[in-house]
Amino acid sequence: MRRKEVTSSGDASVAIGGDSLAPIITNPQIYVSLEGEVPPEVTDWPRVHEVDALTMGVHKARTLDGRASLPPYILRDADKEVAAQMKRAAIHGGMVLLTGDSTSGKTRTAFHGIQRCMPDHAVYAPVRNSRLTPVVHLLRSAPGGKFLVWLDDLEGFLGQDGMNTSLLGTLERMRVTVVATMQDDLFATYSNPKQESGRDSSLHIGNRLLRAVEPIRITRLWSSKEIRRASRVPDDRLTEAITHSATFGVSEYLAAGPALMKTWRNAERVGGNPRGAALVQTSVDLARAGFNAAVDIDVLEELHSQYLPDATLRPESWDEAKKWATAVQYGVSGLLVPGEDDATWRAFDYLPDAVSRDKENQSEIPESIWKEALSLSPDDDDRWLIGMRAYMAGKNEHAIAAWEPLAENGNGSAASNLAEIYLETGDVEAAQYWRSIESEDRFHTDALPLDPEIRLYDPDTGMVSAGKYRDGTVIQIPLHRPGYGVIHGVIAGGRGVERATPSP
Repeated sequence: MRRKEVTSSGDASVAIGGDSLAPIITNPQIYVSLEGEVPPEVTDWPRVHEVDALTMGVHKARTLDGRASLPPYILRDADKEVAAQMKRAAIHGGMVLLTGDSTSGKTRTAFHGIQRCMPDHAVYAPVRNSRLTPVVHLLRSAPGGKFLVWLDDLEGFLGQDGMNTSLLGTLERMRVTVVATMQDDLFATYSNPKQESGRDSSLHIGNRLLRAVEPIRITRLWSSKEIRRASRVPDDRLTEAITHSATFGVSEYLAAGPALMKTWRNAERVGGNPRGAALVQTSVDLARAGFNAAVDIDVLEELHSQYLPDATLRPESWDEAKKWATAVQYGVSGLLVPGEDDATWRAFDYLPDAVSRDKENQSEIPESIWKEALSLSPDDDDRWLIGMRAYMAGKNEHAIAAWEPLAENGNGSAASNLAEIYLETGDVEAAQYWRSIESEDRFHTDALPLDPEIRLYDPDTGMVSAGKYRDGTVIQIPLHRPGYGVIHGVIAGGRGVERATPSP
């Protein structure tokens, strides 16, 4: 049985192959259905000083000598701004949003902030996909008090019945504080300034919401001041993390990401766990291809054999491989982590991120994985993201397979991207056809050029064509914006990153 487990479409909206440095094409429509849990009565909400960091979503740190799950908190350079925004929100209401890479420490920093600035607030931390509109009714019928809504991974709560500008405005008028976190690449996706269609999509809702919030960015690599502060704390885990701080962020290292990566890479040997390594690679490549959710273990079993090395390595049994890949290591996480449904698993999020950053040692994603990712992703938002990743990997055939059904159903963004692909390959007639489909989308008709001879993005110059002046001169703007890289309807994560050469 093949089953997908997607807690929200935002789970899939990670930049190309999990790589926050890669350019992304414009305007995906991401829809999310919010269900989740029913909010408890306000009188049952715990106080901030009563909850612990792990319950609130902070990654465990590596376990050493039976010490606590987390080392002492080290003040981050952003803490002053975090405290200022939280103190203001604790009095007047409103949202405080922290963004950063995976395992950059944003959730721990946010948790430290609420402990410091609002320890006596009653806090509600819903699970992803929860309907948030009932919270307003509960708060209105509750006795007076100070209240906090905690949204770790904000993208999982966006929607008409979730967090949106209307709900945020209502909560702010009620003097309720909202503290949220979001990964940088997802913030870039949702804060794209040209979202005019799909008003029920979580992308459009998130876009409107993020315009009203000034995010605080928590950097992955620690500054020299942060390193000095950490060096004064007598904790072996911090001491070890500091020795690797030139390459890895301290929070990243504490969450055992590099150690898990090394364990996985070293397993492909005689006496190791070569079948387990193949199992992990399968899940990692599904994430790199755009399917970032958990899947049935039997799907991974079916796919993993193509990654098995030479038989001379004597691969272990399937049961041994599964046990090794799913076992919690360093007291933090397994290489595979469980999904919400029984017998579903996905790669620990650090692994596909790390693979995507390591351009020199990256392996190609097998054709069968691209096809399986599409077969596991019937939803439009999933197909959109797989198409983006395929395009950036030079796999035009899979990008076309992902986008054609969307374009035929009137998605102007998909039609625009198909036109660009066919223009690149010299098929002007096909490009004109998809431009005509695109022209039926009001957003694209008004905002993007319809002339198929105009390249939307030139990787040689890093410029985007946004139309023409009255004299016929093409309007060109830089693709990248420092920090988040979002500019004029094109999403990007960093500078100097080009698309892979398309497959022949």
